Amino acid sequence: KERGSENYYFMLQTLTLATVCEKAGLTDLAVEYCERAIEIRRSLMSEEHLDFINSLNNLAAICCKDKQFEKALRLHREALDLVERMLGRSHIFYADALNNLSVDYCGMKEYKKALALNQKALAQKRLLLGDHDPQTAASLMSMGTLYDDMGKYAEAMECYQQALEIRRKAFSDGDSCCADSLTAIGRLYEHQGAYEAAAAAIQEGLAIRRACGEGESSIYVWSLQLLAEIRRKQGEYAASVALCREGVKITEQRYGAVHPRYASALEKLGLAYEEAEDLGEAAAALELAAKIRKEMLDEDNPQYLGTLEMLARVFTKKREYDRAIALYQEKNDVNFEETPQEQLAAAEIPPVLFRVASFMQDRTEWSGTATELLEVMGENGELSTVITKWLNQYRSTFLYENGIQYDYQRKYNGRKIILARCGGEHDSHDRYDGSFGMPPHADMADTGNADNLLSEAESGG
Repeated sequence: KERGSENYYFMLQTLTLATVCEKAGLTDLAVEYCERAIEIRRSLMSEEHLDFINSLNNLAAICCKDKQFEKALRLHREALDLVERMLGRSHIFYADALNNLSVDYCGMKEYKKALALNQKALAQKRLLLGDHDPQTAASLMSMGTLYDDMGKYAEAMECYQQALEIRRKAFSDGDSCCADSLTAIGRLYEHQGAYEAAAAAIQEGLAIRRACGEGESSIYVWSLQLLAEIRRKQGEYAASVALCREGVKITEQRYGAVHPRYASALEKLGLAYEEAEDLGEAAAALELAAKIRKEMLDEDNPQYLGTLEMLARVFTKKREYDRAIALYQEKNDVNFEETPQEQLAAAEIPPVLFRVASFMQDRTEWSGTATELLEVMGENGELSTVITKWLNQYRSTFLYENGIQYDYQRKYNGRKIILARCGGEHDSHDRYDGSFGMPPHADMADTGNADNLLSEAESGG
């Protein structure tokens, strides 16, 4: 009001607001305010200014975090052109700009372009700064990440080890940069299944961060969660839960109880409890995460819908089918009375199977045609063309996990469905002419492809 919107101080306030939004996890708003600040800066001063280049790079960094790599690439290219015009190709900032472009191409899976740019940036830093400068180590880390993404683990490890050696000498093993290298080494070991070596490297990195006063930082929490994932893979579920709980506590203290990062920490904790088969605690953590997501995000936001899917899975394992179905309906926005079969067929687990599980809870056995099954369950009769295919496809996964065996008999007028509770008197199906066979094992489970359900059904289900 005092000076109009085209002034330097308003631009600074807009940048501050962008920073606050980014820290709050409101990426769309952060990008919007950053773009607005850049436009104000364009109108106030020449583009050939280091502050303008920094603004472009800051906006590109937010876009990278949000996986908007093509937009980040355009911004980084503009910054590169300005650096070249202002400072020339022999300046260290030019090497940094090349490195930024490499990150964008890596995110876009264009690894050859990313590698060529990274190698050029590294060569220039070695020429300008020498082999033992921390900025050279930063380029080595970037190249190691690129090799890691390409699956070239030996090359990645060589880059990470070189960077760690440089940083240990430069910072006497007391800087968070050393922790960054150790965490990257730990992730690389994890990718190769060397879990003890991975855990050792990450724990060393966590100790350095605590000594540096970073024991409540977001990267510290992320490292805790990475270590929790490794413990889970080792079957140490109690240790995994404890690490996730520590992450939740730190995140709440730093960001408060209504923040996307707190919701993410709760999701990690819920998954850890699920793996530990503590389904009550898993549901509690995921319900709170879903409540936070719903309060902060649109109901069709993928993060919110993903939380609902996790929670529905936990309720299914608890055999609380009504609650699972309600979440499934909310996630997919499906009206099961009116939705066409194509939309149902595209679902990961057909919703009607949840109701089959609920239908069989108080029954030892049921038999009849598909039409009769749907009628007694009060379902839409149109599903009769696909339900036998779904029962067959999910017999060794969803149905088996919920204590239901499926078989069938061929009759002159069609196919007779036979459903039985596992562990009852009907475990043996030798008298039937179906093909239930041996009880399924985890390594034999055929999860199938839900996208093909409809075409399979139309071919004779």
